[in-house]
Amino acid sequence: MENRLFLNCSLYTEEKSIPLYSESPLLKAPNVEDDLIIYEDAQYFGRISISENEKLIRKIKILLNDTEIGYVDFQKKSGNIEFKKNSGGVSQPFLLQCDLVELCIKIIYEDDSIEYLYTPYLLCVSKSEDDRENIKNILIELLQFDNDKINKLMFYGNNEINKQDGLIEGSVRPESYKSISTYLYLLEQIINCYKSCFAYFKSSPKHSIDKVYEMKNFLESRYFSHKDLVWLSHNMEQLSQCNTPTAIKYNGNYYMPLKVLSERKKFNYDIYENKVIISFLKSIMLDTDKLKKEFEKTVIEEDSIYKKLKKFSIDNYYAPIITVKEIQNQQIKKVLKQIEKIITELKRLLTLYSKCLPCTLFRLEKVPRKTKIFQEIKPYKIMYDMIVKWFEFGEVDLKKDKAIFRVKTMDKLFEYYSLQQILKMLIIDEGFNDKSQRLKNVFYEYSIDDGKYKNEKDVANTYLFERGKLIAKLYYQPVVLSDGYQNDLELYKITDNGRNYYTPDFILKILNQNKNYYFIFDSKFSNRKNIKNHYLRECIMKYGMEIEAAGYNNEINMVCLLQGRIDREETPLLYQYNNSPNARRNNVKKFYGIISINSKANENSRKILWKKIIANIK
Repeated sequence: MENRLFLNCSLYTEEKSIPLYSESPLLKAPNVEDDLIIYEDAQYFGRISISENEKLIRKIKILLNDTEIGYVDFQKKSGNIEFKKNSGGVSQPFLLQCDLVELCIKIIYEDDSIEYLYTPYLLCVSKSEDDRENIKNILIELLQFDNDKINKLMFYGNNEINKQDGLIEGSVRPESYKSISTYLYLLEQIINCYKSCFAYFKSSPKHSIDKVYEMKNFLESRYFSHKDLVWLSHNMEQLSQCNTPTAIKYNGNYYMPLKVLSERKKFNYDIYENKVIISFLKSIMLDTDKLKKEFEKTVIEEDSIYKKLKKFSIDNYYAPIITVKEIQNQQIKKVLKQIEKIITELKRLLTLYSKCLPCTLFRLEKVPRKTKIFQEIKPYKIMYDMIVKWFEFGEVDLKKDKAIFRVKTMDKLFEYYSLQQILKMLIIDEGFNDKSQRLKNVFYEYSIDDGKYKNEKDVANTYLFERGKLIAKLYYQPVVLSDGYQNDLELYKITDNGRNYYTPDFILKILNQNKNYYFIFDSKFSNRKNIKNHYLRECIMKYGMEIEAAGYNNEINMVCLLQGRIDREETPLLYQYNNSPNARRNNVKKFYGIISINSKANENSRKILWKKIIANIK
């Protein structure tokens, strides 16, 4: 008997059978369940079928995105799932989901051992049509944001800053990693530079003049010198006896040379400056070809996922993740097309320049010497300045793009976007200086043994900043324990209700005059109404009531939910939950509320959020 999960709802014509696997599948097209759509607003019933095992099962928990949505009590010898019910007494386990989801089946045996089984990815759809433009802008801002400092902090951290492991291995470049769009723009500038200078290099490039010697027919020689006579004395076989008097007479006989070694001048284009110009062109062509292969591989993977998801179109239901994959797909194909066009141009230019400047090539791995020719001859100076610009540009690296393309849900994508906005607030808006190099590890690994928690691998999770007397430490996906502390985070969970830790999305700790102020943020890709009705009170309870700061002089000052969706009706950017007349009159110390962080209101939202933060500190 196979391990299987069976689901049923009023929108299905028959019960749906879903296979269960011992490992969580990677996001590939074959790992998306065929012909199965999960309706977020439907009431669900289900059952579990588990293969026979020597061990007795005590209970099975059904988890969705680490949250328990139902259970099976096997002591009752029933495989039926008891889904959790909402306040109206209805079981809607997928309410507010609208992405690719993966159910985890946690099997607890009588001997307390635990086993996990996983479904393939299931597409969950909603009747709430999302703001397509908002999703598109969030994606584009993540992919095309070119602030070197913030990108390096997020995707490389101080563990990676000093590694030059981009596309040109071993090259001497600044530790700077740029986006693919900026990289391609620079390549286009280089191509235009080579095109504009070609007329000069075709007609009058710099060269050296060498003397070369070649055997020529004597009658074709313009002059005959003493040097030629010496050569003939050592090559007598080139003399032929003749009847006509000549200048060479021996033993009464006259002789005439058949061939002589003639000297001539030759233009030599194999000089250092020309070698640099051709070698540079060859080098960037090879690098761009490597980039092309990377994107070709990504196109195959992402296109297969998108094509499979696109089949799941249902009237009046929507899934933002399909829009995400569509935009990702368009972006990748657009970039690949640009790369192919650039490679074609580079190859054409390399052929043209190689004919004009025949010379030996070498691997150009650092800024070339600034010779007199590169300083004084205008076309050479233009070329040299472009080569220097290339090396000052730094490496293009696909780590950021790959991390964003690997995102499986809108929740995770919005987490990355929220992290980017918080870093913008601190570094760009408020002028904090990065001091993360002081940290031992910005990719901190929390030690959690429950088999569920997974440390973030693609994005740094710990950041340190300073501005004057203020010291700010930002945690992404931190762990707040009920017993002990990790990663210098002195917050603790006060309740012991079966789960010994909480993981809010962000915690900002600000030290001012020996006092720590804590600000907790949780990102929700949902609209204001849904956040208020379904998430806000729960988050206030978990993070505002059940988490405390260690030390009498430290306190939690804010629990704020970051809103990802744009509301159809006009709503204020900031909503304060504790807003009674007395709360306003007494300027209540803790702030509980919601702030919009989306593509429509990011800059203004950052300013409002910081104003609230600094007001608590003062």
